Amino acid sequence: MKVVKIIIVQLVVFAAGLIGVELVLAYSMPLPVHGGMYVDAKGAIVYLADTEVTLKPNLDVTHVSAEFSKRIRTNELGYRRVNDDSGAADVIFLGDSFTFGHGVADEETFVSVACTRSKLVCQNLGRPGTNTFEQIPILRHALEARGMRPRTVVVVMLAACWLDSEGNDLGGNEAYYQRQRSTSITAAPPAGSASLVKQLQRMLGRSEIVKRLMLIASSGIKRGLYVCSSDDRLEAGVEATRAALNVLERMGAEFGFKVTLFSIHPYQEFDGAFRTTTKLVEKAVPESMHYVPTGSRFGRNDYYPYDGHFNAHGHATMAALIEAALAER
Repeated sequence: MKVVKIIIVQLVVFAAGLIGVELVLAYSMPLPVHGGMYVDAKGAIVYLADTEVTLKPNLDVTHVSAEFSKRIRTNELGYRRVNDDSGAADVIFLGDSFTFGHGVADEETFVSVACTRSKLVCQNLGRPGTNTFEQIPILRHALEARGMRPRTVVVVMLAACWLDSEGNDLGGNEAYYQRQRSTSITAAPPAGSASLVKQLQRMLGRSEIVKRLMLIASSGIKRGLYVCSSDDRLEAGVEATRAALNVLERMGAEFGFKVTLFSIHPYQEFDGAFRTTTKLVEKAVPESMHYVPTGSRFGRNDYYPYDGHFNAHGHATMAALIEAALAER
C-alpha cells in the first residue's frame, strides 16, 4: 500500500507540474496553432477568404507560426500577389496552400520566382484548403468574370497514397466526388497509427507543451507512422481525380489554354511511397495534359518539419521545375 500511495502522490505531483508549465507557457510564451495565423499590423487575426472564389483584395498581413513569420499580400483582384499580376495573365497557377505560398513571403513563392525569372505575367489563384474540384470554380471565375485568357494553366496537386493525409488532393477529390454523387464513403480510414497522429494533432494541438514536443519530434513521427490507403480507396481517388481533370481539359478546349500538371508530395513519402502515388496520378491524367512528376527532386530540407509545407528552398526547387516545363511548351 505504501508503494501504491507513493506512486499516486508522484503522479499527482507530475500532473500538477504539467498543468503549471502549460499555464505558464499559455500566458507568457504562447505559440501559434499548427498552421499559423494571419495577423494585421496591430496583431489582430485576419481571415483571408472573401468569397468562395477569391480572397479579400489588397490585404497586407503577416503569416505567423512557430516556424516562420512572413508577409502576405493580395492584389486588387483577390489573389496572392506576384511580380506582375495584371489581369492579362500569360500563365495562371491553380492549387492549394502550396501554390498559394503557405509560410513564405510574396517574393519567395514558386509562382513569383518562376514568373519573375521567366519574365511572364502570372496570376496565383492558389487557395488554401481546396481540392481540384473546388479549384475549378476559382479558375472559371477568373476566366469569365475577370476576362483572363492565359496561354497556360499550371495545376499543382499535392498527392499522397494515404488519402486521409492533410491537404491530399487525391483524398479531397474522392470525398468531394462521392458527395456529389450522393453516396456516402463507407470505407473506414486505414487502421494504422497514421490516423492516430492526425487525431492527436486535432485533440492536443492547442496545448503549449504538445506544440513544443511536436516541433521537435513531428517530422520523424509522421514519417515513421505513414501508411498507404487500401487499394479500393486509392482507385476511388484516381477515379475522382480523373473526373476533375477531365473538367479542366474541357475548359482548356473552351477557353484556349493548355494545362500543365505537377504532382508534389508530403515529405513522408520520400522513403519511396511517392513512386506509388505518381503511378496513381498518371492513371488520372488526360492524354492532352502535360504531366510533370516531381517526387525525386525534393528532400526533407525543402519542407518545414512541423508545418509540412514548402519552405523558401522548396519553393525555389519547384520554381526551377516550372521554368523548365514552361520553356518546353
